[in-house]
Amino acid sequence: MKEETGAKIKRINYIGQYFVSGKSGSIIKNVYYAEIDEIIDQENYFETEGPKMMNNIPSNIKHNNLYSFIMKDGVLPHSLKYIKENFQHKHRLL
Repeated sequence: MKEETGAKIKRINYIGQYFVSGKSGSIIKNVYYAEIDEIIDQENYFETEGPKMMNNIPSNIKHNNLYSFIMKDGVLPHSLKYIKENFQHKHRLL
């Protein structure tokens, strides 16, 4: 399986689902945790500039204009907490 950013997925786990209310209406987003084999360069990354490799997620993400509003609510910290509690013993994390 290949993700839209070019990530070749080795293993994927469903984490949950949430709703986002935006300017043009509401959408449902799904959250997954995936173990990645490799990242393959893409010609087009659509609405993003492509994947960025980071050792840590910035602590100021809520106020950092480089990140989408979707990453600025409570979903990200809850998802990371869930992943650490449920997958840390199985896989090396972020």
